[in-house]
Amino acid sequence: MKIKLVQCEYHRNGIGGLGFYAILFDWKDGKVKRRMLATLFDERGACAVLEVAPLSTEVGVKFGLNSWRGDDFEKELRRLVKESEKA
Repeated sequence: MKIKLVQCEYHRNGIGGLGFYAILFDWKDGKVKRRMLATLFDERGACAVLEVAPLSTEVGVKFGLNSWRGDDFEKELRRLVKESEKA
C-alpha cells in the first residue's frame, strides 16, 4: 500500500482519556487519489480510516459508504508516525 503523509498530530483525549494520532494522508486507490483521515491509538488494531471528501456531503460517515478497513492501513500508518516523530 502506497500512502503519502500530509499531516500527523498527537492529540490528548481529555485529562484521563486515551491519546491518539490524527493522521491526514493521501492514498492512491487504483487510479483514484483519495485524501484520507485516520485516528490511530497505541493499542494494535485500534485504527479507524475515513475519506475526507464525503465528510461534508450527505454520505458523511455512513457505514459501507465512507468506512475503510483500518487493518489495511495500520502497519503503514504506524511506520509513518515513527518517521514523523524523528523529524
